[in-house]
Amino acid sequence: MSVLRALWLRPVLGWIVGGMVFCGAWSGGRYGGVKWLGAGWLGGRAWAERPSSRPVGDVVRLVPSHPVKARPVGEVIRPVQRPVGEVIRPVQRPVGQHPSLRGGAVAGSEKEDFLTRYAKTFRFRMGKPSHFSFTEDGKQLLFLRSGPRSFVRSLYALDLTTGRERVLLTAETLLAGVRENLSAEEKARRERLRLAARGLVSYRMAPDGGSLLLPLSGKLYLYDRASGRVRVLDSKAGYPIDARFSPDGKQIAVVRGGDLYVVEIATGKERRLTKRTEGITHATAEFVAQEEMGRMRGYWWSPDSRQILYQQTDERGVEWIYLPNAAQPQSKPHKQRYPRPGKANAIVRLGLLDLASGKTRWIEWDRKSFPYLNTVRWSKGAPLTLLVQDRLQRHAQLLAVDTTTGALRMLLEERDAAWLNIDQSVPHWLPNGRSFLWSSERGGGWQLELRDAKGAFVRVLTPRAMGYRRLLAVDAVRGTAYLSASPEPTEGHLYRVALQGEQWRMQRLTYKAGVHSGHFGHGKSALLYVLTAATMEASTSYTVRRLDPPLGSPTLKLAERAKSSPSMPKPAYRSMPPLSMPKPAYRPILVQGSPSSKTPMPPTSADKKSSTQTTTPPRDAFARGEVIAQIADRSEDPKVIPNVRLLKVGEQALRAAVIFPKGFQAHLRYPTLLYVYAGPGYRMVNAVRGHFLFAQWLADRGFLVVSVDGRGTPGRTRAWERAIQGDFIAKPLEDQITGLREVAKLIPQIDLHRVGVYGWSFGGYFSVMATLRRPDVFHAGVAGAPVTDWMDYDTHYTERFLGLPQQDPQAYARSNALLDASKLNRPLLLIHGTADDNVFFLHSLKLSHAFLLAQKDHEFLPLSNMTHMVRRARPLRALNDRLIRFFQHHLGPPRPR
Repeated sequence: MSVLRALWLRPVLGWIVGGMVFCGAWSGGRYGGVKWLGAGWLGGRAWAERPSSRPVGDVVRLVPSHPVKARPVGEVIRPVQRPVGEVIRPVQRPVGQHPSLRGGAVAGSEKEDFLTRYAKTFRFRMGKPSHFSFTEDGKQLLFLRSGPRSFVRSLYALDLTTGRERVLLTAETLLAGVRENLSAEEKARRERLRLAARGLVSYRMAPDGGSLLLPLSGKLYLYDRASGRVRVLDSKAGYPIDARFSPDGKQIAVVRGGDLYVVEIATGKERRLTKRTEGITHATAEFVAQEEMGRMRGYWWSPDSRQILYQQTDERGVEWIYLPNAAQPQSKPHKQRYPRPGKANAIVRLGLLDLASGKTRWIEWDRKSFPYLNTVRWSKGAPLTLLVQDRLQRHAQLLAVDTTTGALRMLLEERDAAWLNIDQSVPHWLPNGRSFLWSSERGGGWQLELRDAKGAFVRVLTPRAMGYRRLLAVDAVRGTAYLSASPEPTEGHLYRVALQGEQWRMQRLTYKAGVHSGHFGHGKSALLYVLTAATMEASTSYTVRRLDPPLGSPTLKLAERAKSSPSMPKPAYRSMPPLSMPKPAYRPILVQGSPSSKTPMPPTSADKKSSTQTTTPPRDAFARGEVIAQIADRSEDPKVIPNVRLLKVGEQALRAAVIFPKGFQAHLRYPTLLYVYAGPGYRMVNAVRGHFLFAQWLADRGFLVVSVDGRGTPGRTRAWERAIQGDFIAKPLEDQITGLREVAKLIPQIDLHRVGVYGWSFGGYFSVMATLRRPDVFHAGVAGAPVTDWMDYDTHYTERFLGLPQQDPQAYARSNALLDASKLNRPLLLIHGTADDNVFFLHSLKLSHAFLLAQKDHEFLPLSNMTHMVRRARPLRALNDRLIRFFQHHLGPPRPR
């Protein structure tokens, strides 16, 4: 009997033991380590990533045990791994496989959920090409790109004849195994640029196209395109900032340690041009210029390379802000000069330095009346031109400078009773300085104008209804300007406009609903451009196109030009009658007639009357441009197609987006999340698929997600944007609630009794104010990096909308979240990075303290040593997981209607 029992138990025990080993190995391979079953369940999803102090995509290299030998200036670096110029052969992959996978899936990507992949790919932005430059002969396109899960970018060249791309330079090759190092100034500069990349993040092409200048890890590298050799332009003067070639290509100017230097390329000799003192720096833009004006430069070469105009910045009167690292109390606090509303700004003046003599002549404008330097232009054949602005930003002057005498003459003035926006793409001088392009909102909306050399108005080049946004390029030889515009705020399109002849003669270059951008060539390659197209039907594409013939060519019929009127684009939204039962959809629900639309709906009478919803004009092959090559996008496939409806709702035609969960069921009523920004300068509702990836993840957790663009957001009229003057919250809050209720009339599955609100930065501020002021509408809120007291934000942004606190203290009181802290009656979660140097951690800390004094319960999630952008994968994933659990807990699951 015992023998029989042993024979029977033996295989059973074998199966049990084998099963335990298999389960342990499976869990270890999947979750990064062998775990017992109980530990796996109790740990939730915390095991999805191993803890790491390295940023996402950080390349781990073997560091030599002996000190790295410093290279002499000018030493030629030989490529360590891949030879420079090696052609990348296309990898054979199964049909339909995403090109970013390069012949195989990213390790573990098939087993990871969306949120993990979203975090590890930095919101699926890694791997996308950027920084496009055509060579002078038009034969190559240079660009930067990283891997799908790496912040480290490399430099590539695309042969426009064969369509093949090759690696020119990598950070690993240049650094030869040494870890990349960034100075505090460079980190701050990249924060202003919202730049998370590392490695080769920028490059400059010499005027003749023969060489490239690349900054990396505190050094400058000069790459010769013909030979493939690299020189190190080393210096002991400090970390290089904003290095640029002189127009003649013989010198390089660079900022080091707050001073301006010039390097002679032939010899490598470096010369210091300025000498900083305590609190005074040279040749770099001040904080508000970088953060708010869009001006990153602090010096400008003269067209003849004999002079340099540079900015001197006196910050001695600007108060210090100290940012301690609470997680590392042994480290010194980071300190920075930060101008708060009503307090001292940096004092800016301009010096014109003659390189031969080394002497500086100071340019004197009325800096007391116009303290802000917005824009500087200095082009061949045209005068040095400055745009200066008063502190309230309601009055600006465009000035021409005589560089011989220093005398000034005013070209034009702009005034606005509320505030003046800045268009950094103008002024743009045409050859020989006979005229220039200018843009203005003087007529109630943005328009592009032609002005003569004295600044006198000549004519308007774009109708107001066209929705001009910015100038992209000018082909002066062919008399054509290329610009971004759209009468529909959810879209962006390319146009080209004739500079001479009949008024408003133009062609539209893009037709498909979406947001399109163009990067144009210069010189002989002026007719080449990179079209970046982001639509609701596909992920972003990058194509090189040739525009030929020029605008007004006899091959284009007048009838075709008439049909290409800018008043004819078909928008991506449409008004809808109430829906009783939207069908479940796994693809975007787009406009009627879209190839991917699964639920086309007949247009309403309001649609038929709309002046912007006429038939799409014929696609003129010449206007769109011949396709030359395709630029590979190495970003990881999100494997998500957002289920989105774009709507136009209410009497104000508010643009709204509704994101439906996967497996949407019409018989249920869903808790709703208002995913919001609602502030100046940014729109949440865009006809771009990739824009809604995270919102789709939110929706798939059991919600309907709604976004609305109300008054104060750009892309409509001047009055629409200026409606928030003197009060950041009243009208945006009113419009968001109106939009939410109007959408609910169309989609009855929205449960208005269970609404959450979530946003970041200004959206975080809105989430706080919405939760405090309208608990009847919003039942839970999550606020990421919110401004809570506008007295603690910067001057240029805050005073533009609220004025000076000494003159209008009530504007600051109306917009202050701290004063409403006692009204908190709904669950609220605050999320904030402790190292945020844009919206200081102080904001959430002060609000939390105000809640304490008011005896109001709330939740607070500090992000240790994180800035305004959360780059690291593990914290990014964790905080998003936290916010969705917060909403699920307080709003509950979908319920029967």
